[in-house]
Amino acid sequence: MTKDELLENIKTDNTIEKTTLQGLDLSNMDLTGVRFEDVKFIDVDLSSSKIVKTGFKECSFEACLFEYVDIEGLFFQKMTLSRCSFKDANMSKCTFDHMDFSGSDFKKTNLEKSTFFESILDEVNFEQTCCDKNTFAQSQIKKSKFINCHLLSSTFFKTDMSETKFIKTDLLKSVLMDCSLSEQDFSNMKLNMVQFNNSDLSNSNFENANLTQSNFINTNLESCNFKNIKAHHAIFMQANLKLADFSNAHLYQSNFEQAKLELTNFSNADLSQTYFVCVEANEANFSDAKANYINFNYANLNSVYFANTNLANASMHKTLLNDTSLKKASTIGIKYNDPLLEEAENWAIPQSIFKEKSHV
Repeated sequence: MTKDELLENIKTDNTIEKTTLQGLDLSNMDLTGVRFEDVKFIDVDLSSSKIVKTGFKECSFEACLFEYVDIEGLFFQKMTLSRCSFKDANMSKCTFDHMDFSGSDFKKTNLEKSTFFESILDEVNFEQTCCDKNTFAQSQIKKSKFINCHLLSSTFFKTDMSETKFIKTDLLKSVLMDCSLSEQDFSNMKLNMVQFNNSDLSNSNFENANLTQSNFINTNLESCNFKNIKAHHAIFMQANLKLADFSNAHLYQSNFEQAKLELTNFSNADLSQTYFVCVEANEANFSDAKANYINFNYANLNSVYFANTNLANASMHKTLLNDTSLKKASTIGIKYNDPLLEEAENWAIPQSIFKEKSHV
């Protein structure tokens, strides 16, 4: 269908159905009220067009231009828009359900507060895109790029982000939960208060990153590089940290409870007042670390290396030190037995309570 034929059909009937529109320039057009059903758009320019009240049912778009369009607050479902350009478009507060945006370009697009549910965004360019407070749920974002992108307080839930790159992107206060994020480069990034719970971040690079108050509960962090990170009050509970490197890291008051620390390197790290309760630390390296007031209660420290480690005032209640020596460490004030914990361990419900219940 040619552009003239399209315009003639619109005049007589606002519904266009079961046809292919290819190579047409529909930019700056007012398509308000027009309804497209089962239409294939190929290489069509819809830049700056008015499509807020345009209907698209069972339509597909390939290599089309939606630059500078304003579709704020709209709902889209089960559509394919592959290799399309949305540069400088306003798509904020939109909902995209079961959509396919593979190969599309969202450079400088406003996607603030939009939601992508079970959508495909493989090989997508998010350069200088505003994605603040976005939600990507159960979606697929493989081999995409977030470059100088704003992702403040955004949420990624159960999303496969294999081979996706974050370059100079702000993820402050974001949530990346149950996501596939292995081999990421987060070096030198600000990741304060980010939630990485239950995600796979194995073999990722966090060197020199700021992870203050971030959350890695039950996260796979095997072979990750955490050199020189700042992670005060961060949480690594139940995380897999096998072969991870925390050398020269700042981990003041962080929590590693029940973490797996096989061959993990904490050399020269600041571990003051950190919490290592119930950890499994096999052949971990704490040499030259500042670990005063560290809590190793109930930990299994098997063949752990503590050369020149400051363990002053550490807590080691019922800590197992199998093949581990503290001779080369500073051990002033270590507490091997905690009376309060012993009292709690031996506490039992008073028999008088059962006797009182029996008389009721």
